Amino acid sequence: MVSNEENLLSQLRARCKRVEEHLSLADLTTYKVGGSADLAAFPQNAEELAGVKRLLLEQDVPHAILGGGSNVLISDRGIRGAVVVTSALDRLEV
Repeated sequence: MVSNEENLLSQLRARCKRVEEHLSLADLTTYKVGGSADLAAFPQNAEELAGVKRLLLEQDVPHAILGGGSNVLISDRGIRGAVVVTSALDRLEV
């Protein structure tokens, strides 16, 4: 039997090329402090971003959005749930 976490992970990977588990967030912030995220998705385009966001909302997964990581302090306890890292999305046009 597949656990809910494994199922979520496989669904995220179907929507986004880069998904990591237990990722230290300190390296993604300018202050270089903070704990890890249970899951981190790195969408490369608007389609991946929309797919990831839709899945997290449908599955009621707690999540946060992290841009470039400047002026952000992350608790040493990390972030439970998922973090969507949008640093590759420096330019989106609608």
